[in-house]
Amino acid sequence: VAVLIAKVHARGYAPRILDLVNDGTPRSWTLTEGATVHGTLRRHGRPAVGAVVGVVPVFRDSLGFSDSTEIATNGDGEFSIPNLPPGGEYRLYARMDSLPAGSGLSTRPLLVPEGEPIVDLGPMVLEDSWTLRGRVVTEDGGAATAGVTLGVQREETDDFLMADVFPDGSFEARGLPKEELILLVDVEGFRLSPLNDNLEAKASTPFLRIRPRDRGRLLNVLLEPDPRSSRAVPRAENIPLPLP
Repeated sequence: VAVLIAKVHARGYAPRILDLVNDGTPRSWTLTEGATVHGTLRRHGRPAVGAVVGVVPVFRDSLGFSDSTEIATNGDGEFSIPNLPPGGEYRLYARMDSLPAGSGLSTRPLLVPEGEPIVDLGPMVLEDSWTLRGRVVTEDGGAATAGVTLGVQREETDDFLMADVFPDGSFEARGLPKEELILLVDVEGFRLSPLNDNLEAKASTPFLRIRPRDRGRLLNVLLEPDPRSSRAVPRAENIPLPLP
């Protein structure tokens, strides 16, 4: 007997995973409206207008589905995210690039209980954000200046922020929440060196883990030649970069 698994979306209802057994027996399924999550974002006593708030399931389902749902706050800083499947655990976040300057919101656990159509989170106060600064350094101790792309991502969410990269190889990412983050680095002809003490080399795409101890210090991102590239460079050093 063949079994198919499908995910059903219908406007105004919570999505649902269906097991479709091809045995000739008619079956029916019921969709529910699910739960609606309400909340308010505030900064220094004022509403955070236009901030994009999102939720994403903590656990992937059997098909690997992990759809995030996002919505912007209104003129009063309020948001409502409808049609969340009940009985689930989620992460709630606010997109880093959508918040007022100097503010952030750490990822928060969110439980949507069975039988509760409304989950009211009440007012949430935005915290002070922080800025990651550093330099991308090649093996000869020189700065990587061409084809450098850096981005900061919250783990297990779709929230992503591009860092500003300057001609001398220095970089800066503002508006970061106070939690562990992922730094993704792409430089033509190079890859991340194992000399980076915060390297997660076994990930499908290797990245640097940004921890609380990295706040307030310059982060040197060390590169080595990528053997898959025809470009070659010499050897690596940790070089501090004075930033204003």
